[in-house]
Amino acid sequence: MQKQTVGFGYGVLCDTLESQANEQGFTLGKHSEELEGCRQAAITLRFGVDLPDSMYDKILQRIQKRVVKYIKSAPQKNKVEKSNSTQQRKPKTA
Repeated sequence: MQKQTVGFGYGVLCDTLESQANEQGFTLGKHSEELEGCRQAAITLRFGVDLPDSMYDKILQRIQKRVVKYIKSAPQKNKVEKSNSTQQRKPKTA
């Protein structure tokens, strides 16, 4: 299996982690809300408390490890066209 590179932004103006994953063809599944809560908490700590940059970086590293742990390929959405076999056929006249 080949390695793929996936990028995430954790800043205030970034989209949610799930939407960032979806844009790249992945999903965080049932863990998306949990991880988004962690991201929001990190942002709150960053701007609400006098948190040193080194501590903020450690928090983001831990969140990133969890994202890598839970990320998986999003299921492919296959469009299935309805066939005309359900329509009634008119009898042929001779």
